[in-house]
Formats: sequence, structure tokens, C-alpha cells
Amino acid sequence: MTPPPDLPRIRVNWWWILATVSVSALVTAHLLREVYPGLPDPMPVHWNARGEADGVAAKSVAGFLGIVLIGPGTIVLTMLAVAGLISLQSASITERGGARTPAEARRTWHTLRAAQTHLGWYLFGVNAFVLALLVRSYTGADQGVDLLVFLAGLAGLTALLLLVLYRAQRTAEERHPRPAAEQSHWRGGIYRNPEDPRLLVPNDSGMNLTVNLGHPSGKLVLGLILGGPLLLVLGLLLVLL
Repeated sequence: MTPPPDLPRIRVNWWWILATVSVSALVTAHLLREVYPGLPDPMPVHWNARGEADGVAAKSVAGFLGIVLIGPGTIVLTMLAVAGLISLQSASITERGGARTPAEARRTWHTLRAAQTHLGWYLFGVNAFVLALLVRSYTGADQGVDLLVFLAGLAGLTALLLLVLYRAQRTAEERHPRPAAEQSHWRGGIYRNPEDPRLLVPNDSGMNLTVNLGHPSGKLVLGLILGGPLLLVLGLLLVLL
């Protein structure tokens, strides 16, 4: 039996986390210095989809900072959690219950490393869009258009992330291929095998489970997963139009 490979633990990529914190701090300082003094009392604390203020509260520095920092704070916590989980998972690839073969272990490790690398710039970009939308909420003239630009930018950024992760997974599969009979059922991270009774199957790319599109319910489940966010975006667009 071939021994499992000695794969190093994937370290947390602190650079993008620190960059996100730094940019958020600079924008917050700018808003606190340039925008907060000119806000009315009570100040706006919530905006509808058209960018119109529809909620107010007593003016206070603490309340203002709470509004400004909720988005960046959530994103930074997400970055820390995801980076930490990827690092932990990379350290247990070859342990009991992990990869079944050396090739599977290497595919998993390379895909996790790609996720650790690319999720950093992706979440940094998401935070930048959130900060830009926040600034425009206080200083812009047409926030309805700003929201459309935000959604379009977010969609483009997400598409780019999915593309680079897909390419990374394909590269890992080419360097450390599955057995031919098994590989015939895989296309990137998509699994299709009508003879397999499982709806959810283990994905050795490090993403845990994927849907079997060959299962009678597979396409329905995938449609629900992909359709939920799409319906949310369409709902926002209908509100704006």
C-alpha cells in the first residue's frame, strides 16, 4: 500500500485580511471626519433599495460606527473563519476519514491551497464594493444606480472567483488524476453518474460534497442551490425598476 504523502499545512493568508482591515479603517476614519459632522439629528440609519433613507435614529458616534462597521466587520470575521477552516482541513487530509488515495490527497491539498489564495482577494473586493456603496449612501445622488453597479460588480467578481477555482481544480485533476473509470463521471467539480444511487457524493477537491446530476433529484437540488441567490437579485431589480 502506498503511504500517504507528507503535505504541509496551508497557512492563513494574513496579507488580504490586513489589507481589508486597513482599507476599512481608512474609509471609516474618512466618514467619521467628513460625513458624520454634517449629518442631521436624528440621522439616517437605513436605506431602501432605491437608496432613500427610510429609518432614522438619534445621532451618536457609536450608532454611526455601528452602521459603518457592520459590513466590513462581518466580512473580516468571515475571512478569518474561512482561512482558519481551510488551514485546519489541510492538516487532516491524510488522517482517518480523509483522502482515500495519495492522488486524492494531493488533489484536495492543491484545491484547498487555491481556495486559500483566491478567497483573500475576492473578499477584499467584496468589502471594497460594500464600502463604496456605504460612502455613496451618504454622499451620492442616485443610490438606485449605485446598487445596480454594486450587484453587477459583485456578480463579475464572483464569476472570476469561480473561474479561477475551476481552473485550479482542473489543474489538480490533470496532475493527480483519478482512475479512468471514476474520472469519466467528473467534469471539474460536477459529478454525473445515473448508476450511483447517492444524491450527494464526497468531493475530493476539499469542498466536502457535491450533487450527483445523474440522480433523479440532482438537477432539482442544484437548481434550488443556484436559483435562490438569482431570485434574490431579480427581486431587488424588480423593486428598483
